[in-house]
Amino acid sequence: MHSILAITPFGAAMQRAWRGLSAAVIIISSILPLCTASHAQIAGVRKNMGENVNTQWDDINPIISADGRTLYFARKNYPLNIHANDKDIFGRKITNNKTLEIWYSQLQKDSTWSFAQNLRELNPQPSNGVCTILPDNNTALYLWAYDEQGNATYGLIHRTANGWTKPVPLHIKNFHYIANTTISGSLASDGKTLMLAYKTPGCQAFNNTGVLDYADMNIIGMNIYVSFLEDETTNTWSEPKNLGNSINTQYSEFEPLLAPDGVTLFFSSARPGGIGDVDIYMAQRLDSTWTNWTQPVNLGEGFNIPGYNAINSITASGDYAYTTGMVENPTKNMDIFRVKMPERFHIKPVVLVKGRVFARLQTPKQQTAEATSAKTIGKSKKNAATAPDPAEPILPDTTKPLDAEIIYERLSDGKQMGIAHTNPRTGEYEIALPCGTNYGFRAEREGYLPVNENLDLSAITQYQELNRDIILTPYAAGNDIVLHNLFFDQDKADIRAESYPELSRFAGFMKQHATATVEIDGHTDDVGTDDYNNALSLRRAEAVVKYLAGVGVNAKRMKAKGFGKSQPVASNDTDEGKQKNRRVVMKLISK
Repeated sequence: MHSILAITPFGAAMQRAWRGLSAAVIIISSILPLCTASHAQIAGVRKNMGENVNTQWDDINPIISADGRTLYFARKNYPLNIHANDKDIFGRKITNNKTLEIWYSQLQKDSTWSFAQNLRELNPQPSNGVCTILPDNNTALYLWAYDEQGNATYGLIHRTANGWTKPVPLHIKNFHYIANTTISGSLASDGKTLMLAYKTPGCQAFNNTGVLDYADMNIIGMNIYVSFLEDETTNTWSEPKNLGNSINTQYSEFEPLLAPDGVTLFFSSARPGGIGDVDIYMAQRLDSTWTNWTQPVNLGEGFNIPGYNAINSITASGDYAYTTGMVENPTKNMDIFRVKMPERFHIKPVVLVKGRVFARLQTPKQQTAEATSAKTIGKSKKNAATAPDPAEPILPDTTKPLDAEIIYERLSDGKQMGIAHTNPRTGEYEIALPCGTNYGFRAEREGYLPVNENLDLSAITQYQELNRDIILTPYAAGNDIVLHNLFFDQDKADIRAESYPELSRFAGFMKQHATATVEIDGHTDDVGTDDYNNALSLRRAEAVVKYLAGVGVNAKRMKAKGFGKSQPVASNDTDEGKQKNRRVVMKLISK
């Protein structure tokens, strides 16, 4: 999650900062992976981000990028905001400097932050509210989208090769809240979980002094809910679910921030016993009901000061949180601060996976192979299945960055855990995966063979970063892909259960391309005799064909072959090389 903008009107100072905005005010919060700034900082103590980030105006809602090198934030009514002096056709000022715009600063080699710059492409109008930017840096939750009634609401925007799309409003089922009152929300790093805080019609609540307060234009009466993506095509989300009495009280809870681990929740509450009027609390989800949580813990001094307190973002490593606070000077403006997280408040470990997706461009040899393959279909199966002559020279591959979708799932049950998109210009992507699980993740793009990768994080116990580039091959006869998430028992052809998601996708691919014919090739490492490896590789290829035939794919469209150890793709001198050589390949014979 990359850039986020939180609109937070709570407390006297916050209300002064936001006075004059004409639309419904929405509070926004989010989380982001990793901060790499190396300045020494005492845990639990706020540190001002400095003059390159903060001004004498209100600098609020800090969001740190996935790689920890870009800080996004908002400037309220700043004279150098690009819409500060907007005028109508008669030359009259429209905004009167009532603006809210997104700025950014980048981490330098000396661990200081660069002089902030206006992020012009995300400031198309005087009021701009980016709530969350996902770890892929290419999808954002945007505030100033408008529904059919003209009300400001949440929407999604996506990066394209030509800039960002216009926001498409979220369709949240039965999303009933009091009009013209504060709501807050953030999109979790999986891109599928939406945290919301709002008050429903007829609600009433107590403030932290115990006095009954009927909900009106303030925060009293807010509760936290969760909504899940149901249909990406129509942007439809489930009816919000109340997080239950472990989180929500008779006072008020808001500013929900779900960490990349998917279980740690930071939120603000007006419940009694805090340091300020509103304090920051942390709780962890215990199961999939979303109503069973650990007892919320107050983060204490350093995080909480007199007045209003909230965490705007936290790194994936759990090392730092970013927040906004009032400066003790004559102007009483808001500045951005960073707090080093004490060990007791660390989130559960995640792995940040980053890389690029490329398209493999066909070489002249490949183009010739496709043309000749089309002529040989229907001739002898022997000719159609013959492997390339190893003596024939292989021309070097060429690639280009590709706009693709990244999907990751839990292999134990095939449940989709999140989605991401690559940068259309560079092919770059990032995803944050909670540790303790064996994952499959894949890149998809129409016109290309889908490529699946495997990441077993079941034994990882601390934060890590991994680099994984993915190359997609065009959907053309003669091209092939490795089925990376296909697993067998040792020295057997028995398909393991965690292979079923991969095989189900393969079956779907064959049904979608109803005329395609394929060859399933089994390969081994060099351990064992030729006869043994040839037989084992063939049995495994046949097991794949049998499974696919059992779920409705015509067996006549598939041919199994076993090559044993005869076609290694890596050296057998290392365990890593042997693992690469033990593989099953799907080769497209005809389209």
